[in-house]
Amino acid sequence: MEAVWRAHEDDGLQALATIWEDPEHGPVDAADALDWQEAYDLTHPVLIERERYFETDTRPASWIVDLSSMQILSVTMGRDTEVEERVCSFLGC
Repeated sequence: MEAVWRAHEDDGLQALATIWEDPEHGPVDAADALDWQEAYDLTHPVLIERERYFETDTRPASWIVDLSSMQILSVTMGRDTEVEERVCSFLGC
C-alpha cells in the first residue's frame, strides 16, 4: 500500500495502517506502531487499535473509504494485488 499511496498521494489518496497486536500477540502501544512503521519503511500514519474488531484471519485487508461521506467503497480481505487499479477507479486517475 505504501507504493500505491506514494504514487497517488497527489491525486488525493490518504493511507493509514492499523495494528492491534505486538509481535508476541499482546496489546499494542505507540512504540509498536513506530516499530512497525520503521520496519516496513512506511511514510503514512500507523495507528494502534486497542479493541479487536476483526479476526486474525482477516489481515491484511484493504479498505477504500470516501472521507467526504465516510462511505466504504471497497473492502478486500487478504493480499490485494489489484489495489492500485481499485484506487484509480475511485480517484479517476
